[in-house]
Parts: sequence; C-alpha cells; structure tokens
Amino acid sequence: MKKALVLCVSALLSVNAMASDQALICSGNEPSWTLRVNKDGSVLFGDAVATGESGPSRPEKIKVLSRQGFIGFTSDRGTVIQGESSRYGKVTIALTRDENCSDGMSEEGSTHQALFLTSGGTNFYGCCKGDLE
Repeated sequence: MKKALVLCVSALLSVNAMASDQALICSGNEPSWTLRVNKDGSVLFGDAVATGESGPSRPEKIKVLSRQGFIGFTSDRGTVIQGESSRYGKVTIALTRDENCSDGMSEEGSTHQALFLTSGGTNFYGCCKGDLE
C-alpha cells in the first residue's frame, strides 16, 4: 500500500511539473490513475493498467477533439471532452461538479468527479480538485 501511495504521489508530481497552468487534477484507485485538465485546454492522463505496476504510468497528452458543456449547465458544472489516446484510442472524459465525490480511500475534499471512458471498455472513475475555468 505504501509503495502504491508513493508511486501515485510521484505520478501526480510529474503531472504537476509538466505545466504550470494547472486547472483540474483528478485521480482514482484500483487501478491507480491521474488526469489533468489544464487551463489552456490540454489534457494529460496516466494509469497503472498501461504499466502493470501499482502506480500510474508517465502521463500521456490526450489529443482533444472536442470539448463542450452539458446542456443547461455552465462549463464549470459539467464538461465532456472527446479525445484520442495513444494507449486507448478514442476516449470520452466526463467531468461534473460534485463536492461530495469520494474515491473510497481518502477523506480529501473534491470539487468534481471524473469518468474516463475508453473505446475498448477500460473505464476509470475518480475525484478532482480545482476548477475547469
């Protein structure tokens, strides 16, 4: 468990080091993964499925094809991002405001929940901190 936590923290730090324009940082467990949506619109994703290890892989940049809000919501309340991943092909990322989101393992507060859905059926759920705008 300590090794997984250290690897997860390490991956988050490497994601943070990749850009200084941070907007929203998401993560989840079993498998461990991280997602970062930057204010400039770029998206980075890393996961343990790709490596077979207990911590996330080095983040890859997701090619963003489209980004739109949910009908009836401001973009900070809900956003859907369509993209392409070198590991997973077509991906859909759904981000919704949820200050009660829980990953089941930590008591840390959150601002959003995240769903990272892949065309191959490997899907990820987790919680986020930060803002979409």
